[in-house]
Amino acid sequence: MPASRRLIAFALLFVSVMVLGAFLGARSQAQAAHSPAHSSALGSALQWLSANQSSTGSYGSYFEHWTAAAAYALWLNNSQSQKAALSYLLLAEQLNSSASWFWGEYGEADVPGAMLGSIAASHNLARVNLTGVSYRLSQFQAPNGGFRGYYDSTAGEGVTSSVDTAMALWGLAQAGAMNFSAQQLAVGYLFSLQNPDGSFNLTETVASDPIYSHAPESVSLTALSVLALGAAFVETSDTRLERGLDFLGNSVSENFTGSDVGGHVYAASLTALALDAYGKKAEASRLIPFIISNQNTDGGFADGSRLSAQSNALDTGWASVALQLVQPEPLRSPALNPLVLTVFVASVAVPVVAILGAVVFFHRRKRRVLTPA
Repeated sequence: MPASRRLIAFALLFVSVMVLGAFLGARSQAQAAHSPAHSSALGSALQWLSANQSSTGSYGSYFEHWTAAAAYALWLNNSQSQKAALSYLLLAEQLNSSASWFWGEYGEADVPGAMLGSIAASHNLARVNLTGVSYRLSQFQAPNGGFRGYYDSTAGEGVTSSVDTAMALWGLAQAGAMNFSAQQLAVGYLFSLQNPDGSFNLTETVASDPIYSHAPESVSLTALSVLALGAAFVETSDTRLERGLDFLGNSVSENFTGSDVGGHVYAASLTALALDAYGKKAEASRLIPFIISNQNTDGGFADGSRLSAQSNALDTGWASVALQLVQPEPLRSPALNPLVLTVFVASVAVPVVAILGAVVFFHRRKRRVLTPA
């Protein structure tokens, strides 16, 4: 190929690369537009968790499940976090002690289940006497497969519930400390509380309880159940699980995108995590703007169902986890205006062609001078 043709081919390739690079650069900038708000919200939430931790690593007596959520959020941000390590040391000590308030006849399975799940997810199981902890937690499982803990005022006693079962199943499955038979019984119990629309009830007689902090309404109940079923390796080929995911997917548009949604940021965080865990990342990502929009001015979060609007470690912890594990929805690249594209191509191509023309002219003149007559 003559040198002049090679130069022309090179110039065309150069222009094409420049146009493609500019297009991809514009696309990348559009997709990164979420980053400042996302990073700011996460940073403020983590700062709130750090500032509100006590010197012992706790976030309040009888609120170990709050500490478990906060510690996991801090650990996800930095696995070497001293704040997270302090909380996990405390949680492990309480789990290892048979005298802790959540064990025994009048205890409840959801709190130690949440503690064990957080410890397992953060690779801190070495701190726990897993044999003793799993044995005590398994004592909450009833013959129907469910785990006890919810106090039913009508029955006048503690009964099995989807919340206690979900958290116990999540913790034991994460820790690899549950035999297959007991796991299948727990899975079966959870599905026994599922409604035709895919949502889950709290107990056989109670749909939900607004003061039950781990799941005050049907969306968070369902999200917790789906997360626990995922830990037990239930796949979407199970139509019952698929109905649960459909319910959560429908809840995104029904509860978390309008202007009057009650501020259920805890439910939104769990829903995002449950959908994301099963690969429904586009639906999960749509919840991130809602979570960010419900952040308090102090950096923390408080679900609209709580008795107090003040930030708390449970809602802030799970919101922080969701902000770290679920990617925000990317902005669609804006359509390129033909006039803008034409001007851009011309601005790149004209100088290149001018330079190329000068080089070719010089090359041909040089050949004429050097070629003998």
